[in-house]
Amino acid sequence: MTEHENVTIEQLQEVVHDLKRENSRLNRELRASKRRIDNIDKTINAREVFTNTLKASEAKQKSYIKLLLQNCPSPIILLDERANIVLYTTAFHDDVLSSGYRGFIDGKNIIELLDNNISIKAVNRFDVAIMDVLTKRETHNLQGWVEFNDDRAPEYYSIDILPVGNDHSDDDEITTESGALIIINNLTDLVNEKENAEHANRAKSDFLATMSHEIRTPMNAIVGMAEMMRRSNLDDSQTKYIADISKASTNLLSIINDILDFSKIEAGKLELLVVSFNLHALLDNLRSMFSHMFKIKNIDFIFEISDTIPEHVLTDEKRLNQILTNILSNALKYTNTGSVTFSADAYNDGSQDVLVFNIHDTGIGIKEEDKEKLFMPFEQLDSRKNKNVIGTGLGLAICNELAHMLGGEILMSSVYGKGSTFTVEVPYRIGVADNEISKIHGALEFKTADARVLVVDDIDINLDVAEALLGIFGVNPELTSCGQDAINLATKNQYDIIFMDHMMPEMDGIVATKHIRDLGGYNANVPIVALTANAISGMREMFLDNGFTDFVAKPLEVDELARALTTWLPAEKILKVV
Repeated sequence: MTEHENVTIEQLQEVVHDLKRENSRLNRELRASKRRIDNIDKTINAREVFTNTLKASEAKQKSYIKLLLQNCPSPIILLDERANIVLYTTAFHDDVLSSGYRGFIDGKNIIELLDNNISIKAVNRFDVAIMDVLTKRETHNLQGWVEFNDDRAPEYYSIDILPVGNDHSDDDEITTESGALIIINNLTDLVNEKENAEHANRAKSDFLATMSHEIRTPMNAIVGMAEMMRRSNLDDSQTKYIADISKASTNLLSIINDILDFSKIEAGKLELLVVSFNLHALLDNLRSMFSHMFKIKNIDFIFEISDTIPEHVLTDEKRLNQILTNILSNALKYTNTGSVTFSADAYNDGSQDVLVFNIHDTGIGIKEEDKEKLFMPFEQLDSRKNKNVIGTGLGLAICNELAHMLGGEILMSSVYGKGSTFTVEVPYRIGVADNEISKIHGALEFKTADARVLVVDDIDINLDVAEALLGIFGVNPELTSCGQDAINLATKNQYDIIFMDHMMPEMDGIVATKHIRDLGGYNANVPIVALTANAISGMREMFLDNGFTDFVAKPLEVDELARALTTWLPAEKILKVV
């Protein structure tokens, strides 16, 4: 038997078994290999899908960035750390660059590009700002007119230059991108509109000044002469005529003052003068003035003052008086029967002291639909029914603004056909008694002793009025109608007061006053009081800045002359007569 013939069946079976096991192993490895190949294929496919998706997303993002740059209305530029252009909006390309330099500007230096488009002065300012932003990481804002190198008109720009990016990443190892972002706003239209508005406002102010002067000048003669006639021996009819003239003059002046006040408020030029004054005296004057007027109209006038009202308060006396006078005047106008009740009180609201004035009338009242118009300018309610009532419709609008300026408000309630109640609330502080002789009220009269007074005015009738009104106080003034004559007289004489007209031909009052001041000596400090029919906002300050001591508006009023005389005459030349 051979060697192979000696192999047993068991051995053959074992070999077969080993072969089967090896075959199973190979099959398992084959399946595992197939799975790995499948996973690799899937990974490759996934990578391809991700890459394609990323490319699509980047393309879409670039498309949106392009849309943003094309449609952004403002010129915007992104610079790298060397001031080279990285991105820019179409608005920069089209609106700022000259036509000859529009095209491919990516990567160009912003300073070199602008140097070919705008003036060297603007380029230099821009260059300094860019360098500060890139090196010092500071934010800059440049504003002003920019001139172009072509035939375009200058434009007014506001340019913001901001640092972008960081110098280093958080781990302080990897350097990241940095540069500057430039945002350009063209404000040319806004600046032109502002300049046009200012020009229109100046023209309006000039017109108001002219109107004030032209109307107040003849009114000065009317009011002054009426005052002098009132003080002469008149019969009953003449007294009535003079009273009617005075009433008409007062109405006309009220209209003029309303227009001027409203214009000041509208222009934001009305200024408050907060002083300490005697509130009891102000209220007594109101009581005295309106008691007579209500008596003539046969209307009961009830005047109630609470014990809480302090004697001296600190607020704007003139504007408070203007508010109360206007509301009482309206109550007088619109009340034909019954009564008007005025009450004054004071309280503390927890944070401040407040004055409260209530004016209640039994007049015609206000319709519900008209209440919202009440404080609107140029509104006159129920005009058919009130066609005989004189006024501009500005009074309450002005009073409402004045109350707000004083920190208070005006409240109103009304029942049509039964009457109205107006409540004025104004904050105040406690004032101190002022015993200065310059505080003149109607009850105080005085005479002067040997006062040397010069009046300068180019209109003869104004000189007559000033002479007559000053004569009430025993003043016999010297008169001249020429600025040069005033200088000559001041050279030869020492005056206690000079009343100087503003607008005169050849030499106006401002120039004449300067020459008198330049004389030096006594004339350097002689009181020179401006007389002017120009009573718009800022006039007082203008006169004081030009060497005047004080300001009196035309038409001349006795109380204002009394104030000026008692303020500036030497005390020994004033003889008080109670």
